[in-house]
Amino acid sequence: MASKILILTRHAKARERDFVTKDIERPLRAKGVHQALSIGLQLRSLNLLPQKMVSSPSTRTIETARYILAQMPNKTKIDIEQNLYEAYTEQIIESIQCLDDEVHIALYTLHNPSITDLVYTLDRSEERITHLRCGETVIIEIEGAWNAFNVYEDYKMKLIKP
Repeated sequence: MASKILILTRHAKARERDFVTKDIERPLRAKGVHQALSIGLQLRSLNLLPQKMVSSPSTRTIETARYILAQMPNKTKIDIEQNLYEAYTEQIIESIQCLDDEVHIALYTLHNPSITDLVYTLDRSEERITHLRCGETVIIEIEGAWNAFNVYEDYKMKLIKP
């Protein structure tokens, strides 16, 4: 079976919390728009064109996914998964395991601490990723089927920054 590529992106820089806007509704700042566009360009230059995009339901993760997608020649639909907002590692893994094996490249836009917890759990390198900043993206190469994805395997990982 051909290898799969999982792309995990922490949402780009969002507007600060305030007393008016709910956390889930915070939009990207101008800096965040530039970060997401940069990640999209980098993924495109690496020929990593997602066939499937999945996002938490927050405004900032959806906007991040849309700006990344704007840099792609293929216009993939963004699937919004309600349970990915404030998700636990296990919930993210379950979502990944449910991907169709026809999909070879999947991109998820998520939040901290969920995304950092997942990456930290998967990363067994000496220079372990301990924190993902806004817009940072991890590319993970997976051998085999999506439903076999788990935290016990060693995966090749690469960090890209906006």
